[in-house]
Amino acid sequence: MEDRTKYIGGSDVGAILGLNKWRTPLDVFYEKTGLRENEDCDNEFMYWGREIEPLITKKFMEQTTISVKSHPIKYQEKYPFLAAHVDGVIESKNDGVITDILECKCASEYVKSSWGEEGSADIPASYLMQVAHYSNIFKVEFVYIAVLFGGNDFKIYQYIKDEKLEKQIEEKLVDFWENNVLKREPPMPVSIDEAKSLYRHAEEGSISVADNEILDVYYDMMEAKKLKKESEKAYDDKELKIMNFMNDAETLVDNSGATLCTWKNQSSDRFQQKEFKSIYPDVYSKFLKENKTRRFLSKGIK
Repeated sequence: MEDRTKYIGGSDVGAILGLNKWRTPLDVFYEKTGLRENEDCDNEFMYWGREIEPLITKKFMEQTTISVKSHPIKYQEKYPFLAAHVDGVIESKNDGVITDILECKCASEYVKSSWGEEGSADIPASYLMQVAHYSNIFKVEFVYIAVLFGGNDFKIYQYIKDEKLEKQIEEKLVDFWENNVLKREPPMPVSIDEAKSLYRHAEEGSISVADNEILDVYYDMMEAKKLKKESEKAYDDKELKIMNFMNDAETLVDNSGATLCTWKNQSSDRFQQKEFKSIYPDVYSKFLKENKTRRFLSKGIK
């Protein structure tokens, strides 16, 4: 088993470029550096994808009459931290030179709309970056993408080498590895949760002076905050009106009987912290743990 912290592989590319829904550049950074404990990102969908991969390869060979062989991980000569572990390679019958690559995907029926016409390179952006990376590493002209949708709909797509795209991807990956991973410099967070996770503690008394760009962002944020409050107030007013109309009713329906809203009884057990502290103050103090966080507050300029 190869140590994935030592190289950037195909499944990392979309995440590093900000095109993966499930992983971000910061996720990849932590995985490669080990600066934080990685969560096990494996799941049932990924497991069955690996199990079904040989069947997809078999179907591809049957449908195209093209022979596919397995291949060990390949590292780029110029940048050995760039690697490709492909699902299969296609060799020339004459001299055994690798001419094409096969990438297998198992996808849900619900995401089929994000894939274009069969035979084209119209595939989700994250996968497009992945196969372009493979084409760059193996120096091949074509990458076949064999996809099984919903367990019963098999299609084949094809990426044709785009040297300009591959060069741009390579530059981004090299920059990420050399300036983020090797220098232990985290990439910019792409969500509020990531920002809170990365910038956990503030230097007490420290001040950051806003430049013109950040000032513009600040004013835009305050305007958005005002519109958000107005929108929330409008929603609350409508919600209250509907509640008053429903009164004691559990469900609100339209003339055809379709459910519009429900307002059902719920019960839950809640820990009575105040009472417990009053009765068992010593026990309560033993289970106290200081939790330090940062609170972001935007203050309007008067």
